[in-house]
Amino acid sequence: MKQQLSKHEEERTSQKHILEKLTQESTARQAELESKSQALTGSLQKTQQEKESLSKELATVRENLSKASQSLKEMQTQLEKERVSVKASLGEKEKSHQQVKQELEKKAESAAREVNEVKSLLQKKEETEKGLKSQLTSVAAQLSQTQEALRQKEKDEQQLQGKLKSAQESFTQEVKKLETQFTDLQVLHSQKASGPVL
Repeated sequence: MKQQLSKHEEERTSQKHILEKLTQESTARQAELESKSQALTGSLQKTQQEKESLSKELATVRENLSKASQSLKEMQTQLEKERVSVKASLGEKEKSHQQVKQELEKKAESAAREVNEVKSLLQKKEETEKGLKSQLTSVAAQLSQTQEALRQKEKDEQQLQGKLKSAQESFTQEVKKLETQFTDLQVLHSQKASGPVL
């Protein structure tokens, strides 16, 4: 009878050790999964911050593009007005030349100087227009790059969200499995403890 009692005690002690070991493993696994979950959450937050930063940068680029386009339109309008004005001015000078030859000789030099000045002004305006067009092209390229980077960040965010969801599901399954094992051992332990003593 003492031998049976001793064997019974050994079984209870063994089951208790197994239960403690499972509890420790469950705690360690839970800590590991929580650490992974926190890391993935941190990565997701960082990606979202980068996405917000790129969105702000995109808005700035769009604003600069709008300003450059408006400036180019204004420059083209002003240039066209000056061209019309110069053409009209040259027409008046030609009429004056036909009417008064002597007066034309005096005004010819002045008109030539004005034409040179206007040509120089037009050349400068055209150079400015080219510069604005180049800037517009550069801003458009930057806009395209920013949009591509934003799409990549959105893709990275989706991947991180998938990994986080997978880790959470794995964690939930592990916890359920360990809880089931823990419950089974408790039931077995309870049955052994309340069994008949011979």
